[in-house]
Amino acid sequence: MRRSCSIIIAVLVVALVVVSTSLGYAYHRKSEKVKRAKDGMISISNTDIFCLSDMDALQPMLKYNVGSDLFKARLNRYSYCAQDLADASWSLYQLTGEKRYSYLNSAAQNLNEYFTTAMNAPDPRENVEKNLGTLMKISNTLFDITREGGVQKMTQSQAEKLFNLTQALSG
Repeated sequence: MRRSCSIIIAVLVVALVVVSTSLGYAYHRKSEKVKRAKDGMISISNTDIFCLSDMDALQPMLKYNVGSDLFKARLNRYSYCAQDLADASWSLYQLTGEKRYSYLNSAAQNLNEYFTTAMNAPDPRENVEKNLGTLMKISNTLFDITREGGVQKMTQSQAEKLFNLTQALSG
């Protein structure tokens, strides 16, 4: 009887070790996938923020009266980068639940909407000139985020500031 109990206990211990090892391995694999996904979304977001931080190029484009096609192409580029940033930041928000990524997503959506509207306006230059001061502030804020370590180091107050600035854009 004692021997049977010892064998049963040994089998149960081995089964528990196998199950716990399997669960630990599965958890590790899942957390690695989540980490890789987050790292990928951060990389995409940083690239898009770098793209959008170049909005100060609009000022000399207006000053030197570049061609309409080139001007619209630049607005299209910013619209694309903003949409890409909105998608990546939404994924980051879903992965982490961090509110700063929600603010970043909303700011990027606002930028995409603004650039799409400006690009399709009868006079895109007039629209951009009207919002140039705000666009320069947004560009500077994005540049600061890039300079200070990118999206992974972005504070919630920076994300809120960016959101508030994009709210001030008028189509």
